[in-house]
Amino acid sequence: MNEAFKKGFEFFFDNSAHIEIINGKMIERIDFIKLPFAHEIPKSLKNKFHDNVTIDSVKTKAKDLIKFTSTVILTCKHEEKFYFNWLSYF
Repeated sequence: MNEAFKKGFEFFFDNSAHIEIINGKMIERIDFIKLPFAHEIPKSLKNKFHDNVTIDSVKTKAKDLIKFTSTVILTCKHEEKFYFNWLSYF
């Protein structure tokens, strides 16, 4: 595998995420980009989403994700700010 392909693969692996939904009897995976501040999503927030999301269909899971988005964005921006402030001490 050439170096450019390897770096490209690593970039997309690090900067994408996915959700899984149940569609009929099949599990489908929806991939999307991960914005820079979204790398700091706390495990507790992920668990809260998983515990409260309705996974009956693409539509219900997407609706729940959209409702949860503002909480995720605010938390991630706070975590990112905290992380970079922490780094500035070194």
